[in-house]
Amino acid sequence: MLNSIHQFVSGWIKGLLPVFLLLPVLMVDAQIPPPTFLDCADVSVCSFGTKDDLIHVDLQAAVTNHCISNPGLYWTTHIDLFNDGSVDQTLTKPDASGEFPLGIHTITFWVADGCGGVSSCQRVVTVRDCKKPTPICNAVTIELMPACGLAEVLAESLEVGISYDNLTAYGELQILVERLDKISLVRMPRIWMQIHL
Repeated sequence: MLNSIHQFVSGWIKGLLPVFLLLPVLMVDAQIPPPTFLDCADVSVCSFGTKDDLIHVDLQAAVTNHCISNPGLYWTTHIDLFNDGSVDQTLTKPDASGEFPLGIHTITFWVADGCGGVSSCQRVVTVRDCKKPTPICNAVTIELMPACGLAEVLAESLEVGISYDNLTAYGELQILVERLDKISLVRMPRIWMQIHL
């Protein structure tokens, strides 16, 4: 029984959890559940910098260990930057905290206990661009047509030409005008506009 247990555990995790290959497994009891992860939630953080800036993310794993007779835990953590299916870094601890670039990343924690139980937890880390574009506007006076009280205004005529964004080049910005409010002052309507990039 002992040899078959060793073969099962080492065969299942070979290459994934190389630390486990010689686990001192004394007995596998079907009544003992594998380690239970306490938190396996995805993480989303904001970046207000440029596309090359790195953002620090705290990311640890913790489990409840049900194997009382042999309480050691053995960890392997895979970090897949940009969620492309490749393992960019392998750690032997339950802590993947570090600097992450903009994008979506997958962190997989594997843990084995001394009773032969193995559990995994996959967490997605999303680093989002949270800085809004910055519009730079002209101060303009717009004459309304006397007959209908309207004026046609091109959005580009309100924007100076130096609006900017931390990730998007100026030529790729979309310049739009949105009506915000109408206010009547001395029988002449005024339309307040906001430029959206």
